[in-house]
Amino acid sequence: MMTAHVNLEGIVLRFGVHENLSSQAWEILLDQLRSEHIPGLYQNGKRSIATPGSSPGIARVTIYFTPNMVTTDQAKDILHHWGFEVHEDAESQSL
Repeated sequence: MMTAHVNLEGIVLRFGVHENLSSQAWEILLDQLRSEHIPGLYQNGKRSIATPGSSPGIARVTIYFTPNMVTTDQAKDILHHWGFEVHEDAESQSL
């Protein structure tokens, strides 16, 4: 199952290896979210942080909000469109 947790800081996506989006699809998703590179936080040229999830075969991707990105409500709509089950996390919860 592909899930997305959204709060004012950003978005955390979790999905199984077999649910992985193609690199072209990732770029389209990041474009739709208007994600941008954050120097010193993301790898050079990247617009998100990908790490292994808490279970084998699960990926975790973090996308931090910047002033130029879509709003949290727009992000939730975009993620729903892509098939993510979206959860809204408490504002105080850290990514």
